[in-house]
Amino acid sequence: MKAAAGGIISMPMNEVFAGHYLQSLQAGEAKKAMMGRGSEFIPVKVYPELTDADVDLMNVVFRKLKALIPAWKNALYSQGIEHEAKREWFKAFVDAGVNSQHQLDAGFARLRSEPQTWWPTVAEFIGWCQVRASDGVPDCHTAYIEFCRKSSDLAGATFSHPIVRLAGSGAGLFEMRTLPEERAFPIFERSFMVLKRRLDAGEELGADIPKALPQESICPLSRDENKARMMELLRDVQ
Repeated sequence: MKAAAGGIISMPMNEVFAGHYLQSLQAGEAKKAMMGRGSEFIPVKVYPELTDADVDLMNVVFRKLKALIPAWKNALYSQGIEHEAKREWFKAFVDAGVNSQHQLDAGFARLRSEPQTWWPTVAEFIGWCQVRASDGVPDCHTAYIEFCRKSSDLAGATFSHPIVRLAGSGAGLFEMRTLPEERAFPIFERSFMVLKRRLDAGEELGADIPKALPQESICPLSRDENKARMMELLRDVQ
């Protein structure tokens, strides 16, 4: 990899994508090589040479990741390892079609909303870059607060996302209005997460949400315990 002058170069990522990076992707897709093995020939993908703009891009990506992941030094423990990781990540971006500012923004937003302690694999990060239908949904606790504030006038209320109303209604209007947060929020959270998964899967949001099983199960009394309970009842009657 050709090292960028001065280490990490701060450059707006949209300018990077508008420049050589997209050209490199197109060139890489067009290049093919043939490797001989006996009488067979195996097509081998030749990746484009990294330009200065490509190096700038990977510097920015890794700098942002370092800011969000506390234990990044456990994975990138030397400059050589980091340079090699940047080369491999660039190849993975080419293969996966990660070629827009919007995709990278989605990846970093996912990392901020679901913090990670350890450095992700490139496959994990590429997965986070895939735009999901639920990307515009507020986080669960924000949605819970919004629903509680507007629950007194649901008919006239406007919500930031339809999921907020559906999650609160699915959790139970009575529970949301009367229970303290430490008891109401877990109920809302379950309803909210079910709906969020449905949204990403393209399923119908309006379907009923099955009620959760009680957190505390009632164990049947043993024979001796039943006998003692009956004796207590008899004494109370006398």
